[in-house]
Amino acid sequence: MNSEGAIVGAWPNAAFDYSGAHVLVTGGTSGIGAGIAAAYRTAGANVTITGARSGVGDYEADLTADRYLQLDVEHDESIESVAAHLRRLDILINNAGIALPSIGLDEYDPVIFERAVRMHLTSAYRMSCACAENLMKSKLPGGRVDHWHCLYSILFCD
Repeated sequence: MNSEGAIVGAWPNAAFDYSGAHVLVTGGTSGIGAGIAAAYRTAGANVTITGARSGVGDYEADLTADRYLQLDVEHDESIESVAAHLRRLDILINNAGIALPSIGLDEYDPVIFERAVRMHLTSAYRMSCACAENLMKSKLPGGRVDHWHCLYSILFCD
């Protein structure tokens, strides 16, 4: 995928049409999440992204092409608040989280391990549950919930 979200490589002519679809990409402010958000936006979807900061102005990247909601995946109230602000949802991409070792935390420590599980596993489940009603109303064929997380945080790969 290039910086505009277009798929390149093995299928250079691949095109997807998500016109009118409503997509939530948690952790959509950078990295894989930003790429996923760009791809859906390029395909015509209405994209909502989440991030931990209070607003899009707090990021260096221009995030104004998408709707932005603040989300702290470590707090259930924040997850519920994001879900409550969605009037419609066809596709949920659970992508939010932090590679805790990248900020100097040792996931072999039981307290940090518990934080990683809550952040990367439990929060995705809670977001899926919180969005279930909207997702079940979707008219999009084959409604979607995808989970993208840092496997390092789950599998302890060195």
